[in-house]
Amino acid sequence: MQRAQDYQNPAQTIYSEESALEVAKRMRHEEVGSLIVVDGDDNPLGIVTDRDLLRRVIAAGRPYETTTAAEVMSQPLVTVDADDPLDKLVQAMASHGVRRIAVMQHHELTGVVSLDDVLLLLSGEISSLAGATRRGMLSAKGRRVAHHVEDIAGELKEQAERLGREAKTRLGEAVGSTLKKLRSRRSGNAEPPDGD
Repeated sequence: MQRAQDYQNPAQTIYSEESALEVAKRMRHEEVGSLIVVDGDDNPLGIVTDRDLLRRVIAAGRPYETTTAAEVMSQPLVTVDADDPLDKLVQAMASHGVRRIAVMQHHELTGVVSLDDVLLLLSGEISSLAGATRRGMLSAKGRRVAHHVEDIAGELKEQAERLGREAKTRLGEAVGSTLKKLRSRRSGNAEPPDGD
């Protein structure tokens, strides 16, 4: 049975007092779309994503040099245990409406799983299982597993499409609002911030 730890990538962290500018630089350097925010004792507090930076710093007009990771992170941090089965991980993502989830083992952060990672790995497994099924090499148990994996993949695809549409809509709204403010400022008619 697949476990959360089978899908995790190393978690990239940043201290809560670091600036939004440092968060963005670190994401660029590590080539990731999120960082786990930790306190001075490396205890995870929340997660900051590229979308959080866009909505809570850029679109809100906050100063990125002085706004801290703690001020823009999403919390509480949604976690699963490293030994939790894949379906529990997917259920946690769906019920909390998140695309990234922290993996913990013995109260320690061991990694992070994104919905995209799960979909990518599952698609490879499904392809392999489908090929084996076509060749008639799977036992009855193997066919049951293949159907189970296909069911999970279908659920994940639906969640990804739903979450993707929501993220795209929100991103479009944030970008549109920011462009409107910039145009207004250029023309000398600065609007007051809208409190996003």
